[in-house]
Amino acid sequence: MKTKRRANGRDTTTTTTTRETTTRETSDVARRAVNHHHHVDDDDATTTTTAGTKKRRLGVKNLAQFKNRAFDKPSMFIRQWGWKREMKTDEERFALDYAHAFKDVDGCAHELKFKQKKFGPEGFASTVWDSAIVMAKYIEKTYEKFRQARSAIELGAGCGVTTAVLAVGLKMETVVSTELKGNLELLNANVGAFENVRCAEMTWGSETDAKNALPSDGEAFDVVVASDCVYHTEAMGDLVKTLEIICDARTRVLFSYGRNRQALDIFMDEIAGKFSRVDVSSSDLDELYQCTDVSVIELRKL
Repeated sequence: MKTKRRANGRDTTTTTTTRETTTRETSDVARRAVNHHHHVDDDDATTTTTAGTKKRRLGVKNLAQFKNRAFDKPSMFIRQWGWKREMKTDEERFALDYAHAFKDVDGCAHELKFKQKKFGPEGFASTVWDSAIVMAKYIEKTYEKFRQARSAIELGAGCGVTTAVLAVGLKMETVVSTELKGNLELLNANVGAFENVRCAEMTWGSETDAKNALPSDGEAFDVVVASDCVYHTEAMGDLVKTLEIICDARTRVLFSYGRNRQALDIFMDEIAGKFSRVDVSSSDLDELYQCTDVSVIELRKL
């Protein structure tokens, strides 16, 4: 926009670029809003100038530095995204150990580390999945419901996070952690050293494997847990056959599953008339360690 005014008896033309001014003001407001949402201040952003255009790289500081500020607590949604495994780098998911912090039934704090590795021919059990964390934290939150349980088995245990919470957190007398033969080495490395844990090969549908996994007294397990085990359509019938052998009417059967639930409908058809089903509500799950794409159900043998 051009304006004309008198200065010292002469006409003077002043040019103002309205678009640039508006853009600068709008960008500044947007920047402050983004910084507020992400808990970033001006010291945490890098500014570079190229041809007169400002570009900023936003980062997130240690939240302790924002203590006593009006926006010192991130939303629960942001905190939940912070722990989700599928949002992690390949290094975090396959190379580095996963650290799981929890408290046992007596309130003592523990942090256990679980080895991980890249997927191989043996499947996808070599990294810690969201559903295993949700399951482990649900058990931790509801320890009181497991007080009478003495034996537990985990089907498709993967890296063994839930097995560890059952063994160390609940201090169960007997915990059997099962996997396919190709995944046993990693599982043993993670939980095999616990005195009350026995790692065992398990092929679903095998009566021999199921009976060999039973506690020494030959009785059904008090608790059965499984995470992300409803994605292989051809295996659902065999999975239910195994459940029928290792469970009785008093057994608590807990399943958690994330987005890999391609065989869920088939699984539900297979348990119809054999097991009852109750959905675990989000209010019963750990407030932080839950997400919309992970569900938990409880089954009982009829």
